[in-house]
Amino acid sequence: MKNLFYTIISALFIFSFASCEPDTGDESYMENRETIAGFTASSATIFATAEGTNSYSLSVAISKQSSSDVSFDISMSDSSTAAADDYTMSASSVTVKAGELSGSVDIVANFDNASFDGKTLVLDLAASAGVFVGTVGTISIDIIKSCPIPDALPASFSAQAGSADLGIDMGALPDFTVTLTETAADDGLTYDLDTAWGTTMVSALTGDSGYDGLYVYPATMTVNDDGTVTVVGESFYSGGTGIYDACTGVITLKLSQALFSSPFTVDVVYTP
Repeated sequence: MKNLFYTIISALFIFSFASCEPDTGDESYMENRETIAGFTASSATIFATAEGTNSYSLSVAISKQSSSDVSFDISMSDSSTAAADDYTMSASSVTVKAGELSGSVDIVANFDNASFDGKTLVLDLAASAGVFVGTVGTISIDIIKSCPIPDALPASFSAQAGSADLGIDMGALPDFTVTLTETAADDGLTYDLDTAWGTTMVSALTGDSGYDGLYVYPATMTVNDDGTVTVVGESFYSGGTGIYDACTGVITLKLSQALFSSPFTVDVVYTP
């Protein structure tokens, strides 16, 4: 393991030297050569999750041991697309202790500020007294929000409805509760819905309370591996599509129907 570590150190710094080949008989060559420092990687990725540690151990290595501690300041480059509040660092400098060849600090991504498209944090390593920063003096760290889809959904959701087709704002139609029952087949996140758009949707749209509890849009809903959602409705209901937000657990659907003579869609949002 020790030999492997020295191999890594050599690989990081070998291109930083622009000198003649040493005399292979000179045993003091390694002692007299200039100390070079650098990050142990030029790039990394932090996948920020709601319940994860979201951390990365940022390491700095030097080419030879020192008899005293050596510290290196780390600063964020102007080329970063990440901002200062997108992460925290356990210290603004890395210290390589006397007799050692590397030191590290922890970088923790801010989940709330992270984005699915990702932001790039670019960090620069500053030289220390008597130490030259080699070719790996900059590291780019991509911070990407990641929310894995769970193994199961809640048994019920509170829901709001509206219809962009009819010019009805979200929440203007009656709120309702949708109950999910896992299907008998073991086919992932597939559930039977007791009502996809609520028990008073038809009465609200027609203005006739006699329709309360009728035409409630029973359906089967599947959350796919990529977060898309498909809905298959029973007779009169064409089903729909939507998106499952694994970070918040919110499901957004657009439901089609053939119950009314005029075709239109109804928008619903399920919130756990």
